Amino acid sequence: MTTRRRGQRGTTLLEAMIAMVVLLCGALGVIGINNLGLRLNDSARKMTRATAIAQDLVDNIALWPWGDARLTTGAHAEVDLTAGGAVFPGVPLAELQDGNDFQRSWTATYVDDADGDGTFDAVRVAVTVQWSTGSLTVYTTKLNPAELR
Repeated sequence: MTTRRRGQRGTTLLEAMIAMVVLLCGALGVIGINNLGLRLNDSARKMTRATAIAQDLVDNIALWPWGDARLTTGAHAEVDLTAGGAVFPGVPLAELQDGNDFQRSWTATYVDDADGDGTFDAVRVAVTVQWSTGSLTVYTTKLNPAELR
């Protein structure tokens, strides 16, 4: 029969197994957090790309003349960007469908009339970019140059 001395220390098999379970739980938690981080990173990347696409369209709308057919009241889709032979120098459709399938559209609403003269003062435009897991809407206002005098 063996006896244990008071100064001897060691671990039992049970203690070692408990320590391994604790380490395993910690490792699984780190893996879960890493997977969440990857998903959030992908979502942020898509949101950033959608913001750039929307801002590109907003910048181009600012260059369109007041009476442009692309600014008629109602909803407009991608095909309206080049309607009537108009040139669209912004992000081309091929880049939107580069594995992410972004879709952009805009809705124009004319606003009247602060001075009561019967002429629209501005057009409010809502630019929407959609993708498989979300959407983003950016708003802009284009003032009627005739009303600025």
